[in-house]
Order: sequence, then structure tokens, then C-alpha cells
Amino acid sequence: MNSVSIVYVLFPYGLVLFAMGLAIAQEIPRHSTLPLSKSLWWLAGFGFTHSAVEWLVIVQTMPQEHMGFPHSDLLPLLVLSMMVISGLLLVQFGASLLASSIYKAQLVRWIGLLLLPLWLLTLWLTSGGLGFSNEVIQHGTVTARYVFYVPGTVLSALALLSQRGLFKSMGMPQIAHDCTWGAAVFGFKGIVAGLIVPPANFFPASVLNYTSFLATVGLHAAVFRALAAAGITFFVLRVLRQFAAQQRRELQHASHQLKRLSTQVLNAQEEERKRVARELHDDTAQLLSSLLLRLKMLQRAESLDEVLDRSKHLVELATQATEGVRRMAFELRPAALEDLGLPAAIRWYAEELAAPRGLSVNVCSGGLRDRLPAHVELTIYRVVQEALTNVAKHSGARRADVTLEQAHGGVRVLVEDDGCGFDVNELAHSQERGLGLFGMRERVSLLGGALQIDSRIQRGTRITLEIPIAAAAVGGRQ
Repeated sequence: MNSVSIVYVLFPYGLVLFAMGLAIAQEIPRHSTLPLSKSLWWLAGFGFTHSAVEWLVIVQTMPQEHMGFPHSDLLPLLVLSMMVISGLLLVQFGASLLASSIYKAQLVRWIGLLLLPLWLLTLWLTSGGLGFSNEVIQHGTVTARYVFYVPGTVLSALALLSQRGLFKSMGMPQIAHDCTWGAAVFGFKGIVAGLIVPPANFFPASVLNYTSFLATVGLHAAVFRALAAAGITFFVLRVLRQFAAQQRRELQHASHQLKRLSTQVLNAQEEERKRVARELHDDTAQLLSSLLLRLKMLQRAESLDEVLDRSKHLVELATQATEGVRRMAFELRPAALEDLGLPAAIRWYAEELAAPRGLSVNVCSGGLRDRLPAHVELTIYRVVQEALTNVAKHSGARRADVTLEQAHGGVRVLVEDDGCGFDVNELAHSQERGLGLFGMRERVSLLGGALQIDSRIQRGTRITLEIPIAAAAVGGRQ
């Protein structure tokens, strides 16, 4: 090809490579949390350096007396050096991304250090020595494509394929699909950029080269390289932008959930205040009013026997008021939980709740051998409290069982009843009872645990709570 034709072919190819490097470099800072983005700096560097290679080749083919390029005799060596650097950058992109995806592939990070001496050895074998002759530099260009570009594109393709599992696990199948296409384009680039090379007097460059490819296909290999570079840019940017869009959607959803939770928390606080105020008014205030009335009656007593008789009623009223205040204080902050432990606190609450309603609650804690961290016990108590309250108020059950046991480095709690059951999905969207379910799940999730609710109409309900102690300890410190 003459110099004019080379300009028409290599300049657009270099421009595509430069645009690839620039586009990727601009996109990377927006996706710093994505493992792929940490390796993309190498691919951006490859785009910049290899575009320089193609443009330097254009300069190299021009008549030097018209170019005014200083030290033009060093230009072939500069082209070769830039080609080796761009090849190493491509290898490092694939190697670093593959190592970040596969734990056992950590040694792949250093493959570039092994390929460099391999390239020098290959160059020495094909050229019969090392030096700065035109033949050595020509062979260096060919062997650099074999040694760096072929492994680089293969590693890059494998690395993108390894990302599919990550995106699928994150619920992003379309991005995983784009990773597959990106890997296919890297494979195509490996053929047109790594195997289609300048002609040389050794195999396979003597057979598969620019000349034979042009004669067979009718287009220069650089045209297909440009298409491959454009395809890589398209799919890599598509992956990054789809990931960003998915993150924005998840952030909006999380923000909506946070607003909903904040509203529910405020409503719950108001409901709790109303409940406390109602109990104080209907129970404690009534008892104190009655106590005050009887004290006034006591003042008008005419005999000692009358004083003694009325004082008995005063003692009863004071006892009832004290018990009411103590019960309310326990519901707000169960002192027995700190003093006596989780099983005793649950039994006390179960007895107080069940006795007036004819509900039988059996608490089995034989599998709970040791005291749990205080924040874990409080979470379990609140969840069981909410579950038993729901059993008493809504299920119509005659019997409920609470089982506490330690298993697999954590604690498991079961709350079962023989009540009417309910539709779990319908309950989750209920403004009244859905809040209790949401609060239970949130309490457990903060400690790294899981809450499962199994219920069927007329078949009772089973709530399973599991909290890993190690994760709960971290959650408690946070």
C-alpha cells in the first residue's frame, strides 16, 4: 500500500483507538464501586498508546525530507517500543480483571512480567540475535503481536466472561449478556490484531499477513481492527452505563423505602405514645383518682375500724396502680431481660399476655446454653414480643410455642401457633400490621440475620428467626 492509502486506513483506526481510551477514561470515575472499572484504566491506556503507534506508522511511511521529523532513524524503534507498551497494557487489563473475579487466578496479575522475556527470546530466535537493524525491528513488531496481543485479547475475553456471574448475581442479566458480546469482540480483535501481522520470513507471518489478508478479503486488516475497537468501546461503555442506571434505580428505590420507613417509624412512635397515654388514662389515672377519692373518704371516717376497713381498699388500689406502672415500664424497657436473661423475660411476657386471653404459651429454651450479647437478646425479645402480640390479637389461636436454641454458630428462634393463619404477601402491604412485619425484618437484618414467615389460611403460622452471633456482634458495634 502507498503512503496515501495507509493514511486513509491507519488514521481512522488510530482515531477510533484514541476515542476508545478517552471515552473509557471519562466514564471510569463514575463507576468506582464496580470491579470492572478498576481494571479499565489499563484498557484506556492501551487505546491511547496504540493510537500513537498507528499514527507513528503513518509518519514513518511519509517521505522524511518533507516531514521534518528529528532523529527519524529512531522512529521505527519508537514505534516498536510503543507497540510493546500497548500490548502490555492490554495484557494487564485482562489479567487484573480476571484476577479480581477469580480468587485462584491471583498469579495472572504478573503474566506481563513473564511475557516480556518471552518476547525477547522469540525475537532473538526469529532474528538470529538482537539489535537495531530493520529486520530485527520488523520481527519485533510481528512477534509483539503474537506474544502480547493474542494473550491480551484472550485474557480480556475470559475476564469479561468471568464478570457475567457477578452481574447475574446482582440481578442484571442484560449487563451479563453484554459482557458475553464484549468477550466475543475481544476474540475477534485477537484474530485481526494478533494473528494478521506484517509479512515476515518465518511462520505463520509468512502465510497469514497483511498482504494475504488483503488479497483474500479485499480490505486492510486495520479496517476490521477499527470495527473491533469500536465494538469493544460500545459494549464496555454499555456495561458501565447500564450498571450506573441500575444503581440509580436501586438508589431511588432505597430512598423511597427510607422515606416509607421514616414515615412508619414516626407513625409507630405516635401509636406508642397514644397507647401509653391511653393506658395511663384508662388504668393508672383511674386507679389514682379512685385512690384519691377513698383518701378523702378516709378523712371522714368516724372510727378506727372504719379507717382500717377503708385502708385495705387503699392498699389494693395502690398495688394495682403499681403493677400497672411496672407492667408499662417492662413493655417499654424489660428490666428482667438484663437481670434474668432472655428465656425468663419471654416467659414473663407470655404469661402476662396469655392469662387474660385463654392462650397457652409454651417457652422451651433448653437449646440455649449461654447468655447472648445484650443487643441480640433485646432484638430477639422484641421480635418474639411482636409475634406473640399478633398471635393474641389476630390469630384466634389456643396454643403457641416459642423455641430458643443455639445452632451453627448462631441462635435460632421459632414461634408457632395453631391460629387462623394469613396471606403473607397481603399482610406485607397492610398499613397497620405490615409495619410490625417490616419492623421485625429490619431489626433482624441489622444484625445480619434472617426472618422467615410461613403461614397458610386455617393452618397456623410459623416464624423462624436466625441470627449469626459473629455477624450480630459486628452489627451491634455499628
